[in-house]
Order: sequence, then C-alpha cells, then structure tokens
Amino acid sequence: MARKSGCWKLLALAITAVFLFSLAGCSKSGGEAQAPKSQGQPSGNIFLSIGGNPVGLAWYQMAVGISEALNKNMPNVKATAEATAGAVENVRRMNGNEMEIGFTIPSVAVESYKGEGDFKGKKNNILSLMSNQMAYLQVIALKDSNIKSVAELKGKRVGMAPPGSASHLDAKLIMEANNITDKDLKPFYISATEAVEMMKDGQLDAVIQTGAIRLAPFIDLANTRPIVAVPVDEATMKKITDRYPYFVKTSLPANNYKGMDQAVQTMGYRHILVVRKDLSEEVVYNVTKCLYENLEYLKSVHNGFKEVSDKTMLDSLPIPLHPGAAKYYKEKGLPGIDEFIARTK
Repeated sequence: MARKSGCWKLLALAITAVFLFSLAGCSKSGGEAQAPKSQGQPSGNIFLSIGGNPVGLAWYQMAVGISEALNKNMPNVKATAEATAGAVENVRRMNGNEMEIGFTIPSVAVESYKGEGDFKGKKNNILSLMSNQMAYLQVIALKDSNIKSVAELKGKRVGMAPPGSASHLDAKLIMEANNITDKDLKPFYISATEAVEMMKDGQLDAVIQTGAIRLAPFIDLANTRPIVAVPVDEATMKKITDRYPYFVKTSLPANNYKGMDQAVQTMGYRHILVVRKDLSEEVVYNVTKCLYENLEYLKSVHNGFKEVSDKTMLDSLPIPLHPGAAKYYKEKGLPGIDEFIARTK
C-alpha cells in the first residue's frame, strides 16, 4: 500500500512539473509570437497606432499610408491607422497612452506641451516628429463686397468657422492683429460649406478658412459668383508670427479658384506629426528613418506628402523633436537641425 501511494506521489509531481514548465513558456512570450530580430531595429513586437481624422479625409488616408510603410519595412512593427475626430482627440489619446503617433496642428501641440487651453492641468506626453502639408489661411470675399484688406472686414458679415476649430482660432488671430472685435463686424460661426451657401445668396460678404488650396466649397463658390482672395498684409503677419512663430509667410497660388489669376500673399502653417514622448529613442529613430526613406511611396498615397522635403520637415514644428527623430535628422544633416534643436530646448 505504501509503494502504491509513493507511485501516485511521483506521478503527481511529474504532472505538476510539466504544467509549471508550460506556464513558464507562455509567460516568456506573453502569448505573442516574437518577431525575428532585424539588424538596426529593436527586437520584439511593437504596436503603433497612428491617429488621423474621420475615414475618407486627408489625415486618415495619410495615416493608412504611414501604417503600410511601417508594416512593410519594419518586420517587428504592427501599425494601424485610427479614425478619430482629428487634431485635439489625437493629442488627448496620445497623452492618455492610447495612441503612439498622430496628426495635429501647431496650436494644439503648443497647448498640450504648455498645459494650456483644452489641456490645462493635463500631463503632456507628445514631442515633434515631422511636418507635412501646408494649411493656408484663406480669406475669401465676394468681389462686389469691395473688401481689399483684412482691415476692411470691419462692419462686414464674415464666416469665422465653428468655435474650437483651427480655422476659428486663426480667424480670431487676424482680427485681433487688426484690432477688430466681434462687436465690429457680424460674425457667423459656421462651416465653410455653410458660409459658401450664404455667400451664394448674398447673405455673407466673406469667409475665413485655414486648409489646403483648392478647397471644394470655394471651388463651388467661384463657379457661381465672382470672388477674390483677400491678402494678409505684412503688419498683420508680423504681429502674429512674433507671437506664434510656427506661422510662415506664403502665397495662395494663382488659378486655384476661377477668376483668381494672380498669387495672393497670405500666411499658414504645416500640419504636423507628433509622437509619444515616452516611446524609446530606438523605436522613434527607426520610425523616422522608415518614413524618411519611404517618402516617394507616401507621396503616391496622398498629395499631403508631396510637400514634404528636407527643407520643410522642420517647418511649423512648435515643440521639441523626440530624441529619436532628432538623432536621425542630425545623422542625415537635415538643413537647420542644429538651430532648431537649440531654439526649442
């Protein structure tokens, strides 16, 4: 009886040993197959979510292109594009460790970095990665309104975009630079599409919108009524750029809207990519390298990448670069990289 009992004990110990060995094997891999090591890249699977905006819009399409480039060229990366509400939500989710890379605009990045505005009292977890397409400040007026300068918007009916939008913030900036308050005009806080419909009916004199050139609502308006692009004068630009250096002087090219046969001076900024601050230098270095070396592919995905070059990659970046991105750009000898790093310390 004692021998039989001893055999059962030995059998139980053997089963327990096998079970514990199995558990050890599972805990080692975390239930996830380990990616093969790739020279110059970190080992182990890396999951990266890239925040865009609603499906069908530019940032989402660009995020899809980025995810495809990373998945194809970094064997250990599993990247996915995320449909989001856009600039503010992307930064909020990154600060909350729910997303790793995202598109946003300079003003939102600054607010997060400084803990102001929508991010007052919140922890910041973003740094810069690179700039991309230009967003132009477009002041479009009916030709028969006789508005020839920003100052002449005073007393007019003006579409100033919904509160909380980038276009609304930019409209307020150029008004403030010209000492124009809401009491000095008739503001309408509506979308560009809604403003255009009112302009078609003569119910609105002008609209302010920041975005890519050849905006669909303005193409529609120009085909219906004669319009003009109102230039942003040097004094207005200086007041704004002294306070917000991520704005740059630019021009609306000629012939983008019917009847506009000359370039018009304005200002704008580039949309930017930001990355979580707590990602390792090695990971961000390799992500930056991948995007830089696959720009031609990204340009084939969306026109927003066609404006990206060595000369524009640092434009409009209002907060410091992630150390991984800075390391790669320094190795590539990107123009202005040392000055940028010194300026944003």
